Amino acid sequence: MYLKRFGKIQRLLPPNVDCENYLSGIAAVSLIALIFSVILFFTRLHDHLRLLFYYDNGEVGRMMTPFGEVLGSSLVPIIILMIVALMSSILLYASFYQGSRSIYLMHRLSDKRELRRCIWTIPLVWAASAFVLVILMFWVFYGAYHLMTPAEFLEDHQLMRLWQDLSAGKIGG
Repeated sequence: MYLKRFGKIQRLLPPNVDCENYLSGIAAVSLIALIFSVILFFTRLHDHLRLLFYYDNGEVGRMMTPFGEVLGSSLVPIIILMIVALMSSILLYASFYQGSRSIYLMHRLSDKRELRRCIWTIPLVWAASAFVLVILMFWVFYGAYHLMTPAEFLEDHQLMRLWQDLSAGKIGG
């Protein structure tokens, strides 16, 4: 059953790496990054919504904090996940120096791409998945911002303002 479930993935990993443990690690680290990202965003959103009603008692004259400021560094844990995914290739390469010293065998193979395939395929797929997760969570956060903020407190053109703030260096700079 093990070979049937993980056989194709195991062939993409170095021979001395346990596929099930490696995939469990990927899932755990990805889930932790996602949870931190969600907690960061919704904590900031809740704080800004609370301040909106605390200071002005819900009067319509006050506007909600722009989406870019509420978003803040909420996506950073998933961006760090992309870096961790790429750096996991170092661990995969180091695994060739453990045990039977299979790095010598890898260098003697006729297909020189085999070593690169074993080291980079899974980390690149993991990093690409994390990138897709960043885009997905951005839109989830944007939707939550609009759904949880009363319409009378929302400013128009939030994405345009976010882009202007990013290009001016006000966010992330």
